[in-house]
Amino acid sequence: MKKYILALVMLFSASVNTIKGMCSTDCNICAHTTFIPRPMSQNSVIELALDDYYQYHMPCCDSECPPWVSFEVTAPYYFKSTKSDRLARYFLPSCQKCVTVGQNNTNDISSLWLGIAAPITTPFESTICIAPKRSVIGGAFKLFFDLSGFFCQDSCYRSWWASIFVPVQQVRHNLHITETPGATSGTPIVPPSFPDVIAALNNPAWLYGKLSSHTLKKTGVDDICIKLGYDFIRDEESHAGLYGLLFVPTGRGTRAEYLFEPLVGTKHVGLGLGFNSDCPLYDCDCTSLDLLLDVRYAYFLKHKERRSIDLFNGDWSRYMEVVEPTDTTTPLPAINFLSPEVNVTPRSMFEVWAALSFNYCNFQFEVGYDFWYRSKEKVSLADQDFGVGIYDIAFDPTVACPVTAHCARICQAVPTLPDAPASDTTFISIKNSNELAAQFNSCNTGCSTGLSMANANLCSYLNLNSATSPKAFSSTIYGAISYDCCICCEYPVMIGIGGQYEIAHRKSALSQYGVWLKSAISF
Repeated sequence: MKKYILALVMLFSASVNTIKGMCSTDCNICAHTTFIPRPMSQNSVIELALDDYYQYHMPCCDSECPPWVSFEVTAPYYFKSTKSDRLARYFLPSCQKCVTVGQNNTNDISSLWLGIAAPITTPFESTICIAPKRSVIGGAFKLFFDLSGFFCQDSCYRSWWASIFVPVQQVRHNLHITETPGATSGTPIVPPSFPDVIAALNNPAWLYGKLSSHTLKKTGVDDICIKLGYDFIRDEESHAGLYGLLFVPTGRGTRAEYLFEPLVGTKHVGLGLGFNSDCPLYDCDCTSLDLLLDVRYAYFLKHKERRSIDLFNGDWSRYMEVVEPTDTTTPLPAINFLSPEVNVTPRSMFEVWAALSFNYCNFQFEVGYDFWYRSKEKVSLADQDFGVGIYDIAFDPTVACPVTAHCARICQAVPTLPDAPASDTTFISIKNSNELAAQFNSCNTGCSTGLSMANANLCSYLNLNSATSPKAFSSTIYGAISYDCCICCEYPVMIGIGGQYEIAHRKSALSQYGVWLKSAISF
């Protein structure tokens, strides 16, 4: 018993040290194009809270053999994200929650790149802010097969079990984008200009990367989790066992049509192993206290998804304009070229769930903690030339025809002001190089700091790091209460209610609260 508790304390201490070490790099997570929320099938609280204890300590009913199949339902559940300012910094340039857009070369974004222009005497200026929110409503269904009940304890199969966990949900995402015009801002010339920044960021010519001002919804089945386990220790009071883990993908992956797009399910198969146990700490008459533990690891395989990608010349460079070598005077949206299909490997997921279950007669009171970790994705794309270059937006028509301006940044556009982007003498196209992406995947460049590379020719190369989902981890605390009994003197049942709060330790994870109802019946 003491060794078991000591091991749990050491595991918790290791988790705390890991959190301290990783949080120091949180300030570098800025201007990412893709946010991947934690799938419900990777949430052990939803799957195991109340259910794990019930499964091994269900009430004894009048039956020759214990039940061998349980149908467990977590429905409805509701989750809503918090700390929108942290998530805003995840998406916006230079880790800001608001950015300025102006007809100059000093704001975060030059309005000319977005197709907004006012009279030169009264230049355009505005500020946009986002406060992203995510909400989820749904239900999860779990079938648990206990072969000890099926074989009535008289077989070598009696320690084996299997389960399938299926979440069904609707996800709602809203950027809550707002715009505040500058006090001295001029009125955009419409047409050809857009009337404001929000309209420009939903340019109908953009196929990808739009910032919707409305709520986006997606409904479906989240990834399915299947387990096959064997309890090498099992008696009336305790158990310990190992299990194999399979995550079955149910989604279509990222489509990149909108920033902060709603996702249900993934495209990635996951394989892993887990350990589950129950150790009694106190037991007297109808009162007991149990320590529950579940630890699991899974590795997720590669699949193709569509991602928008910035260039190495700074945050949000995907929203600039490009030209083709045959027509350098007609700008095209860069986002349409910089949103290719790429190979995405989510790699590792690790989770630890621990709970204390206090039981009095038919009532169960449970409090617990969950630590979840997901490694940084690997995003790869074949080396290639995209055949377009950055539009020379500030060229001087009295000197020469425009070519490209491969080191132009999103904050530079006005030719008559200082820091205007420099024109190229020859056409320089946008390219991808996996070697360069690997070398500079930790760079965080932007208009405030400029390009931090010695070779300026690297400006127009793809920065694959901007399209990845960074390393993410969170801690969850929860509390729940349930009541179990027998119906018809034969079938064990359980009903319960609980709530949880998840604390994100990096901007790449969500802080959110959740509430849910639980029920189960065994046959």
